[in-house]
Amino acid sequence: MSKPPSFAAFELTEDDNSFNPGNRSNGSKGYIGNPRDTYLRWIVVLLASFLVFGNDYCYDLPQALEVPLQEKFNINEVKYNLLYTVYSLPNIILPFVGGYILDYFGVKVGIILYNLLIITGQSLFTLGCYSGNYNLLIVGRSVFGTGAESLNVAQSMIVTMWFRGKELSTALGISLCICRLGSSLNNYLSPLFFEKFHSLGHVSFIGLFFVVISLLCGFGLIHMDEKYLKDETYTCEEKIEIKDIKKLKKNFWLLYSNAILCFMSFFSFLNISNKYIQKRFNLSSTVAGGLLIIPYSVAGVLTPILSIFVDKKGKKATLLILTCFILSYNHFSLAAIPDSNDGSYAIVLPLILFGVFFAFYTALLIPCISIIADEKVLGTAMGIIYSGQNTGLAIGPLIVGGILSDESKLLSSYPEMSTVLGMTSFIAACFAIANWYYDKRFNNSQLQKSMKELESPAKITSSEVEVVGQV
Repeated sequence: MSKPPSFAAFELTEDDNSFNPGNRSNGSKGYIGNPRDTYLRWIVVLLASFLVFGNDYCYDLPQALEVPLQEKFNINEVKYNLLYTVYSLPNIILPFVGGYILDYFGVKVGIILYNLLIITGQSLFTLGCYSGNYNLLIVGRSVFGTGAESLNVAQSMIVTMWFRGKELSTALGISLCICRLGSSLNNYLSPLFFEKFHSLGHVSFIGLFFVVISLLCGFGLIHMDEKYLKDETYTCEEKIEIKDIKKLKKNFWLLYSNAILCFMSFFSFLNISNKYIQKRFNLSSTVAGGLLIIPYSVAGVLTPILSIFVDKKGKKATLLILTCFILSYNHFSLAAIPDSNDGSYAIVLPLILFGVFFAFYTALLIPCISIIADEKVLGTAMGIIYSGQNTGLAIGPLIVGGILSDESKLLSSYPEMSTVLGMTSFIAACFAIANWYYDKRFNNSQLQKSMKELESPAKITSSEVEVVGQV
C-alpha cells in the first residue's frame, strides 16, 4: 500500500521570461540556455521519484509483516494498528507549520533533514525488530512519519521548479507511478524475505537500505539544482494561514469531511489486508503479498489516464459520488463474501476495485479543491485537506483495531469491520452528494466543467448573478 499523496500549490518567484533559452547561464559555469528544455529535466524527475521510493517501500512494512510482528511482540490488533496511527499523528499538525519550515530552511536543507528523520525512524524500527522492543517500533514509526510526509512536499517543489504546463502533470504522473512501484515491491518482497531469513530485523534492514538510496538521490537532486538552477528561489504555498480559514466556502468543508472518511475507509482496510487475505481465504503471506500489488498497479496505470479524462470532460462532482459508492460497495461485498478453507481468490475483484477507487480519487480530489478554493486561499485549503487526510489515517486504524481486538473471534469480526468501513464510505458519498448539490445551486456547477471551459472567459448571465447573490 502507498501512503496518500501529498498535494501542494507552488509558484515560481522569478518572471517566466527569464527562463527563455540563451537568456542567462542559470548559475552553471559554461552552461548557456534553459536546462528545463533539455534532457536534464527527465533526470531530475527520476531522481525526485526515487527520492521518496524508500519511504513508500517502508510505509507498509507492518502490513506485509503483520502476522510475524504480532507473534514476536505478542500484540493484538489495537497495538498493531497503532503503528499506523503514530505515523499519521504528527502530520495532523505539520501542515500548519511545514510550509514555513521549508521556506525558512530551504528545500535543499529540507531534503537532507527529512531524509535523516526517515533514516533515523527506520533505524529505530529496525533496532526494535531485532531487540523485540515494541516501544522502539512506536517511536521509530512516529519519527519516520514526521520526515516522510514532509519529504513528499519537498519533492513536489523540486519537480514543479523543473516542469511547467502540461509536462508538469506528466512528471508528477511518472513520480506517482514510481511511488506505487515502491509500495508494490514491499508488498511482494517483504513476505518473501521473511520466509527466507525468518528475521523481522533483516527484512526491516532491507527497507533501511532503500531509504539510504533515497538520500543519495536527494544529494543528486541538490547537485543538479546547484549546478543548473543556482539562482532560483523555491516558495512553498502549502501553508495554512489562520486568517484565511474563514474565507473557505461551505462546499470546501464538505470535501474536507469526504476526504477524512474516504482515507479512513480505504487505508484502514489495506493496513491489515495481508493478514486478512491469509485468514479469510486461506492463502500464504507470500501469495497475499503478490495479490496486494493489484490495487496500486491498477491505480498507477489508471491515474494518469483518468486525470486527462477529468481535465477534458469535467463532471468532477458526479464522478466523486460514483467513486465513493465504488468504495462503499466494495466493503459491503467483502462483508458478504464467504470465508474459504481451500485457497480462494475471491479477493481479486475487490482488490481491482480498490485500485479503481484510488485512481479516481487521486485524479479528482485536488482538481476539486483548486476549483472550490479561491487562489489566494488555495495553500490554506491544501494544508487543511492534508491535515484532514492524516486525521482519517490516524483514527481509522484505531477503530479497526478495536473491532478486531479479540483474536479468537477474528473471522467473525472481519465482516463487521467491512460493514463499518462500508458505512463510513457511504457517509462520504453523502458528503459528495451534498457537494454536488451545493456546486449546482450556488457555484454555477463549476465542478462539472472541463478545464477548457474553466479557463475560457465566460459571459455572466442574469441567472449567474442571482446565484452569486444567494451565496
